[in-house]
Amino acid sequence: MLSRLLFAFALFSFVSVGPQAWADEAPPAQGQQKKVPFKDLPDEMKEKIREAIEKNDRIPDEVKEKLRKATEEGGLSSFEEGESASSEVKPTEKKEDAKKEEEKKPQEPSLNDKVKELREKMQQMDTEFQYKVAEYKARFDEQRLAIEKAKLDRQIADAQKAEEEADKEAVRKQKLSEIKAELELSEYEAKLAKARHEADLMAMSARKARAEAELATLAAEEKFQDAVIDERQYPDQPFKNGVLTISDRRIELNGAIFDGAAKYVCDRIDYYNNESDKPIFLIIDSSPGGSGVEGLQIVQAMKHSKAPVHVVVKRFAASMAAIITTLADESYAYPGAILLHHQASSGMSGNTTQQKESLDRLREMSDRLVGAVAEKIGTTEDQFVEQMYKNRSTGDWDLFADEALKQGWVDHVVDEIRETAVRSRPTGSRSTSFTIRGFGEADADVAEPAAVNAAMERYDVRLSEQQDDKGRRFVRLPRLGPMDHWFLYNPDEYYR
Repeated sequence: MLSRLLFAFALFSFVSVGPQAWADEAPPAQGQQKKVPFKDLPDEMKEKIREAIEKNDRIPDEVKEKLRKATEEGGLSSFEEGESASSEVKPTEKKEDAKKEEEKKPQEPSLNDKVKELREKMQQMDTEFQYKVAEYKARFDEQRLAIEKAKLDRQIADAQKAEEEADKEAVRKQKLSEIKAELELSEYEAKLAKARHEADLMAMSARKARAEAELATLAAEEKFQDAVIDERQYPDQPFKNGVLTISDRRIELNGAIFDGAAKYVCDRIDYYNNESDKPIFLIIDSSPGGSGVEGLQIVQAMKHSKAPVHVVVKRFAASMAAIITTLADESYAYPGAILLHHQASSGMSGNTTQQKESLDRLREMSDRLVGAVAEKIGTTEDQFVEQMYKNRSTGDWDLFADEALKQGWVDHVVDEIRETAVRSRPTGSRSTSFTIRGFGEADADVAEPAAVNAAMERYDVRLSEQQDDKGRRFVRLPRLGPMDHWFLYNPDEYYR
């Protein structure tokens, strides 16, 4: 019986401590229980059993003592053996103990009742434990299921998000592909357009190059046509069969002979003399004459020039210009050119003595110039002056070149003059100080029209148009040159 009690206390201690603490040492399930010696129990379980025995007030002290000794000496087996031995050896004591136990029954519950109560409590506790375990397990399973559900939901959400991201990425990639395709198409179209543009530019450049080449060819041809390319000629006898050939050794003397004219002419005579002794040509288109001092220097340079100086009059040569013509080594003129000789004039001033001195200088200069002309034409100065006033009341004796030839004023009358010095086509409109103004714009100049080319140029005189008191438009004619006259059809007096 004590062994049962001890086992009950051990079982009670096991239940009170909890199933988890004895999980590894728990007894086998019902139907498989076996008696385990106390000494083979774990030390911790032994200590729990001892504490349970000491704390239980329902166990008699003598039983506690026996149980204490049994646990210290050899465990439950020794206690049971001792109990058996004492029972066998002392049946009287056993009876007495039973009797005592019987006496105590009214006072204390029996050990079986306690064990039964303990078993019921243990069963209840085990049931509660199993319920708690089941409840905890259910909660755990619920939480586990919730966690698994949350995990699944999260996985589903992640999968959906990943799918959405994948869809977005696919859409983005699709858009990028479309944009890239459009960009590539645009680049291709741009390259194609650029290539076409470059091809067009190349074609235009080629056409331009061909046009420029053609223009260059035409320009070269025109330039070739506009330039005289042949060997220059410097004949010693430039006048043959009525034709005068003028080389590029030429000097122009036009307009009034003022200060500087002599230097201009003499410097060029010196240059040509230093170059060669071929004829030099002094060309007079139109000159009214001028300074006697300037004329004397020109005549002196002509007289002592190594190369002969040939003077050519194309339109008009008067006074000093006529003297230069007559005193030249050789002189030529168109038949319609006019030559004029007269006495020298002077704006003398001062007292009688000063005027007499000026008159003496005038006579001396006249002797050197007019006297030289008279000597060349085979007369005296006085006779020559007398003929001047005999032919013109003013003394301004003018003759056309074919008549002047008879008087000895010019050596040759030419039918044709060939200017071999003109080696390129002349260009540019005629320059004049007169312009045509529009009606009501007396001070506005009309721009000079640009010439297309040398072959298409034209001579154009521009005069200023005005309006008279009656509202009629007209232009003022420019001043005529000496010995000139108007041959102008003017029925409405537009030219005045």
